[in-house]
Amino acid sequence: MNKDKGRKTRGEVSPDPSQSSTKPCTHLFPVGSFLAACLLSFPPAFFLSSCNGEDPPAISPPADATTEILTRAPLSEELSSLHVFVYNDDSLRRLDSYHEFNPGDDKLLRCTSRSGKKIFAAVANLDVSGMDWREISSFEALEKLMADFREEDPDYPVMTGIVKAEAGNPVPLTMELKRLMSTIRITSVSADFKGREYDGAVIEDAKAYLININGRCEVFREGGFTQTEMVNFHSGEDSESLPHPEMVSCPIGDIGDSPFSPGISFYCYPNDTGDDTVSAPMTRLVIEGKVRGVRYFWPVNITVGRNLRYDVKISITRTGTDSPDLPADPASLEAVCSVAPWIERDEQVVSFRIRRSTMGERTKSTDPDENLITDLHLYIFNSDDLLEEMRYLKGSALKQDGNGVSTNVTLLRNARYSVYAVANAGYYLKGIKDKEDLLAFRYHLVYPDEFRTGIPMSGYVEDFRCGDKETLNLDLVRMMAKVSLKMDRTGLDQGVKVIVRSVQVGGCPNSAKLFGKSKAETVRDVFSSGFDKTWKQLDPLNADKSLGISGEVGVYMLENMQGDLLEGNTSQEDKVFPDGDLHAKVCSYLELKMEYYSPSKNTAAGKYLIYRFFLGEGPGNFDVVRNCHYHYTVKVSGDGLSGTGWRVDKSALE
Repeated sequence: MNKDKGRKTRGEVSPDPSQSSTKPCTHLFPVGSFLAACLLSFPPAFFLSSCNGEDPPAISPPADATTEILTRAPLSEELSSLHVFVYNDDSLRRLDSYHEFNPGDDKLLRCTSRSGKKIFAAVANLDVSGMDWREISSFEALEKLMADFREEDPDYPVMTGIVKAEAGNPVPLTMELKRLMSTIRITSVSADFKGREYDGAVIEDAKAYLININGRCEVFREGGFTQTEMVNFHSGEDSESLPHPEMVSCPIGDIGDSPFSPGISFYCYPNDTGDDTVSAPMTRLVIEGKVRGVRYFWPVNITVGRNLRYDVKISITRTGTDSPDLPADPASLEAVCSVAPWIERDEQVVSFRIRRSTMGERTKSTDPDENLITDLHLYIFNSDDLLEEMRYLKGSALKQDGNGVSTNVTLLRNARYSVYAVANAGYYLKGIKDKEDLLAFRYHLVYPDEFRTGIPMSGYVEDFRCGDKETLNLDLVRMMAKVSLKMDRTGLDQGVKVIVRSVQVGGCPNSAKLFGKSKAETVRDVFSSGFDKTWKQLDPLNADKSLGISGEVGVYMLENMQGDLLEGNTSQEDKVFPDGDLHAKVCSYLELKMEYYSPSKNTAAGKYLIYRFFLGEGPGNFDVVRNCHYHYTVKVSGDGLSGTGWRVDKSALE
């Protein structure tokens, strides 16, 4: 966004019929603009006498009090201008002095005035330089000061503040500057047409925009805002006439049945009477798009107050109306809107990066792309472990770069958060309402090689304080392990030939926790037939890369942390379980099926010599850890038939 610090919103005063019957009030300055006269005559303040339409003003007594004011603006907002008006706090409430401060001035303002009870009124980012002093000669007149939405800038929003105190107060006064605008954020949107004749359709080429925006507002008003001049940008087409059209209109893309956050924040002036009439309609948030070639509109009425944040979740269930001006059928969508004070939040860029070196590059086209990210769930919990924000991003909403993906989130400055991310789930994860739900959630695969959308990944950062860094790096960890295998045939007897035709993962988990250690608990937690590779996919195992040593192939599986189950075992040959032991079903192993040829024995047609061995980190351990790359070498020597039982099945030999 282009920030033009020289830009100011022009202020106006609403008409006061009572002034039409009085003569112009005489002021102490040369003919010309009010502020120009002030600055030439009495920098940094000027003083006015009390006056009426009949008598000329008397010369004011000199200033005898200096009041310090500490202004507090929302942290991310910048100032292009700041004006402070000082009024007598009495029955007439006439203007005493005026001060203009530069954007670079210290936030502790020093305002000179005459002594007594005063009203200090500040206006930020509003151009008042063209006004005649009579338009603001009293506090009642200042309250009619108006701003135009069409001249607003979201980086320099109009803000006001008022504080009453005795002039010359020894303790600095604190003045909170409040925005006139409010913000409307679309935090989630989806379109699920289940059970309709257009079941499975998506809303294509969708866009969002605001209509019936209040065009002009009194800047010091706190409530009871009515439409004074309506601003409309139907279909967002006319919004380009605004200096900042992104304030009211933004494309979304396609909307499907998976809720996602489009990252849209709109801005508008208050319109809070709740009336929805032809002459003064309510402000509306409109979703527009096509369903199977037909254009529809889904308008949502919002009662907009001042300096508030509206978070809107929209679930569309039916086709909409023919016009954004027609109220939406309540059955066509569900819009949940939460309202809160627009507490200052800083924008924090959260970058998710995958470390590519951990598992290496893929070796075959049938292997998954180990670095692919096609969707992302983002969960942000506050210090009480309550879900502050959730986003589901996919498609064009994912900002990809060479290191991974990134997205912007808006968080409270100096607040502490835990940030959790899940990538490549392939679908929207339902039922997660808090951190406990997330940590207990098990992600399920339908098939052992279901990674067409990428390997499922997760990662988190605990106790992150917003403001410590502009960018938060969060490394995603693959929930799968990769097991690579090669053959060593250097010790085989002459005439013995072993050809690998199948490599399969036994005890292959069908689900895993998103976070924390995960393992298969029962036989229902493993696939009946695990991840495998066969025939042509195993060519590297049947060709020497060096003398007697084959190439390598990899298989994949979800984490299976079974732990140390055979304490004291020191031999791989003894890494087995007795018949009937549950661990034999839920611990992970590799099974190799091979054609066998030798001078004395061969495998029968269509049958195989079978090798099996359990995975793990040692003879007694059965852990297969997520995001780890294991390398195994199967060494066959002699006649290749040593070993018995479950580990070496020779029943197919003839």
